Amino acid sequence: MDPLLLLLLAAATVVLTIFNYYLNYAPGTTPDDYAFGPEGASVQCDCCLNTIIIGAIAVGALAVSSGYFDSRIELYAVAIVVFAVVTTAGFLGRRRRYREWNEAIDLLERILPDGTMTPKKEDGPPDDDFNDY
Repeated sequence: MDPLLLLLLAAATVVLTIFNYYLNYAPGTTPDDYAFGPEGASVQCDCCLNTIIIGAIAVGALAVSSGYFDSRIELYAVAIVVFAVVTTAGFLGRRRRYREWNEAIDLLERILPDGTMTPKKEDGPPDDDFNDY
């Protein structure tokens, strides 16, 4: 492989790694940002597939540019390394976000009096009042 192409590939991998880390870390987000559906349903869309999307796009870009590689083994090795590095950065960003959320919840539980962190009856899902008749 051409050294200039190898340098360009390394630079692109570093940029994608940093992007995937901060995309999955998403500073400033709260667990409520991923909630959808009726209020109080506790349904969230924050799956682990988000961490591998950028890595899969990078592997797709490598597959399109497969003519620049001398052999398929070289292409496969580079694709596996790029996917692993970019995806690992996404998982690390996600773990950091979850750790910060847990630290904030623990801090609130220590600061607020007992009973204020538990949901009230009116905050939960609506009761089934349609069976009254």
